[in-house]
Amino acid sequence: MEGIAQSPDGTRLFALLQSATLQDSGAGNVGRSNTRLLVYDISSSDVPTDPIAQYVIQLPRIDTTGSTTNGSTVDRTGAQSAIHAISNTQFIVLARDGNGRGAAGAPVFKSVLLADISAATNIDIGGTYDAEGAAVAPGGVLNGTVTPIAWTEALNMLGKLDLNISEVAKFGLNLNAAPGDINSICEKWEALGLVSANDAANPNDYFLFVGNDNDFQSATGVYKDAAGNNQSYNAGLENDTLVLAYRVRIVQPQTPVNTWRLAEFGTTSTTGNLANDADFDNDSIENLVEYALGTDPTLGTGANGPSALPSALIGDANALLTDRLALSFSLQNPNPTDVTYTVQATDDLGIWTPVASKTGAGAWTWLGGGTTRIVTSGTNPITVKVGDLVPSSGNPRRMMRLKVTNP
Repeated sequence: MEGIAQSPDGTRLFALLQSATLQDSGAGNVGRSNTRLLVYDISSSDVPTDPIAQYVIQLPRIDTTGSTTNGSTVDRTGAQSAIHAISNTQFIVLARDGNGRGAAGAPVFKSVLLADISAATNIDIGGTYDAEGAAVAPGGVLNGTVTPIAWTEALNMLGKLDLNISEVAKFGLNLNAAPGDINSICEKWEALGLVSANDAANPNDYFLFVGNDNDFQSATGVYKDAAGNNQSYNAGLENDTLVLAYRVRIVQPQTPVNTWRLAEFGTTSTTGNLANDADFDNDSIENLVEYALGTDPTLGTGANGPSALPSALIGDANALLTDRLALSFSLQNPNPTDVTYTVQATDDLGIWTPVASKTGAGAWTWLGGGTTRIVTSGTNPITVKVGDLVPSSGNPRRMMRLKVTNP
């Protein structure tokens, strides 16, 4: 286990293996690309017993020779050395080669990746891939039914995203082959930190710190022996400990909900009263629910106020809803494509049972078994009525609600 990080809200712990497990490896170092991320729920316990999710990330595969004459044949996995969580679904990963001062060869790959688990397959299903020898990537080839974590190269420490920019030169460093000199990029970069730039004019700007591990390599090193006496040693070279600082900007992707945020709030920020679960106009409707229902999040009266919330019905004229509680609400046509609507029911406010759901432009799905009790009418808006799982007779204490989620 090489990378560990806590989500900003303190509810999730991410743990990432340096490279693939033995059962998920293929031949040679290059066959160790499919490594695993474990996610733990730490919202109620600091010592969770089992992960709540497990994913596969395919680490970069690289040509450590940097050759342009061998067909750029990959020969190594860019193992990861550190991670830092940005949200409950996104994190950055420091992946690198083993080249540079303190080792051998010239550096060819040392990058920070931006990864997102939103669309990845959770393989933490009944221990299927956890038993000894239970491979999710037999022979180093990922199971075709598994979608890996998506990632993109966010920062190339060697400046190779744009060959016209020499990032290392800005730090007074170079890419000379090992042993190089005191200013040559070293082999091991193993620390990540991300902090706000506290710039009110640029609220999405951060300082990204990347630190190395010099393995105590020094020509004039000193250590204490078992007796507490100083002893000197010579590792054959000086390999300084360094921390590089980059100013970066986190840009929200142009998803439908962010396009809506920009139109309504003038920003894609999700902090403070702009958060999904906040209520910008103080009308008792959360911002994300306003988005899902098609109401104005800046107006809290009339059709954009509490009257837009789902309402309860008992004894509706439709035969499917007779003698049972039903939840009625209106949706714009078309409704947002990046939200999931789930109608839930309960009799104790403790356990909410899903009754029906709809994701994006998809159709409503009845989840209760037996007769489907979903009634829609109108064209725009569309009125949706969902009946309870059980009749009102004999079940006097029933409650229903609409839950809206955005990946």
